[in-house]
Amino acid sequence: MLDLLVKGDVVLGHGVVRNGAVGVVGGKVAGLYAAPAAAPAAAESVDSTGCLVYPGMVDAHVHCHSNQAETIALATQAAAAGGVTTILDMPYDIGAPVNTVEIFRAKVAEIGRVARVDVAMLATLRKRAEADEVAPLVREGACGFKMSVYETDPDRFPRIDDHVLWQVLPEIARHGVPVGFHGEIDLIIEDLIARAKRDGRTDPLAHYETRPPASETLAILKLLELAYWTKAKLHIFHTSQPRSVELAQWFKGQGVDVSVETCPHYLLLDAERDLPRVKAFAKINPSILKQPERDALWSHLLAGRVDIIASDHAPWLPERKNKENIFDNASGAPGLETSLPLMHDALVVQRGEDPSRVARLL
Repeated sequence: MLDLLVKGDVVLGHGVVRNGAVGVVGGKVAGLYAAPAAAPAAAESVDSTGCLVYPGMVDAHVHCHSNQAETIALATQAAAAGGVTTILDMPYDIGAPVNTVEIFRAKVAEIGRVARVDVAMLATLRKRAEADEVAPLVREGACGFKMSVYETDPDRFPRIDDHVLWQVLPEIARHGVPVGFHGEIDLIIEDLIARAKRDGRTDPLAHYETRPPASETLAILKLLELAYWTKAKLHIFHTSQPRSVELAQWFKGQGVDVSVETCPHYLLLDAERDLPRVKAFAKINPSILKQPERDALWSHLLAGRVDIIASDHAPWLPERKNKENIFDNASGAPGLETSLPLMHDALVVQRGEDPSRVARLL
């Protein structure tokens, strides 16, 4: 006997079962049925006839501890509200980046106490890490690693330099887990920000203009080349530039195992329209795009050259987002509750795509 039977148009990865049903036992999917009549008896039934029944989404880019106000409890509550049943939590926690076994275990314990959805964990490595730091974290349960070639903080969110990557990437590859990167060249961006400040720029659009396309594509090119030589399974987080997607496609043709992620804000927000309108609430790294870049990114997405859409959920309290000087505000935005409805609207309602495409991308 089923605990729960949900009737409706069941969205699968390859299509939609109209007037189908999903059976649940013990909180888990126990059966998919072509019609409700084909299902066993159920203790409870939810009639969603005429509605889409999506599978739980997997958000592969979530910051549960990006600031002291956000927590695993709050983030996973937001995930559940947004139809996300699994999150991949980033390791750049305030005060304790997840780069040791002890910190990893403490976070696992916290997840076990308070998480409301399933949580997978990435680990990271110290700025001057050695290759022998990889294996203990994999054995502890890290499903992969995240690193950055852009430095936000030398301890919590450091730039990992090329010579360190050359040592650790082969070891990560040897363990068969993927490694994802924040790909921006910080020296380009820092110089442009310094020049903008000298010129008196404080307006929101200055954020976009100090992060030119090359600041991303140069980083992605380097990471792809490193993945080619080290055989690392590479994931590119929050890809914004169409050319980054094109570079990844070229390297796929060279045998590189690379996946490309983009985010709803790069597809749906416009730098010229939305940065002046909502100001720092649209300040995100990399920056949101102008219309020609958005159009090209959409073309790549619809052509199947983008592998996944994730939120890059990183919320802040209003006081970190309401400064008049754009450079005095934190970067990041929430997304766990909004990614599914936004992308359903953008893909299914506006572009006529099958709902199964939403399920595959999210």
